[in-house]
Amino acid sequence: MHQPSTHTTIPAGTASLLLTALEHTWQTIRTRHPQVPEAVLVVASGAEGKRLNLGHFAPHRWQVHAQLAQELGLEVTSVKPIGWSATTVPEPTASAYAGQLEDLAAALVLWRRQEHHIGPGTRSRNLLAATCGCGRRIRAAKTTLAEAPIVCGACQQPFQPADTDPASN
Repeated sequence: MHQPSTHTTIPAGTASLLLTALEHTWQTIRTRHPQVPEAVLVVASGAEGKRLNLGHFAPHRWQVHAQLAQELGLEVTSVKPIGWSATTVPEPTASAYAGQLEDLAAALVLWRRQEHHIGPGTRSRNLLAATCGCGRRIRAAKTTLAEAPIVCGACQQPFQPADTDPASN
């Protein structure tokens, strides 16, 4: 028997509008900073089987001084263990690219919905952060922590739910 589709249709050309806005923004950056190389921009679903890819990510493969980001008007800091990934756009830079930011905001009408796979054999990935007396951290299901103590091999203290876990709020 044919099941009705739960997928919604998207307006024709929605991804094209986004890609056009991204390409225009990149060209504007290159006009102001000719040393920035050309790039091929791709908009894709971000999934490869069960694995979710949100773009090409290769931590620590690119070695560039943070000075380059400053030349482009960005503020960047290093985040362990992935490297130079915390980037902010200061107001002067945002003002200089106001038109491009408006175009991008108008084009960002397409996003991937979160998929929930609930069924036999499916486990929750909503794990609770827990710490022991010496500060080591683990993640475990709430039911597992409630069932019996999980004892740290280093300090012999049980792991307790961490107070700072955002998932527990």
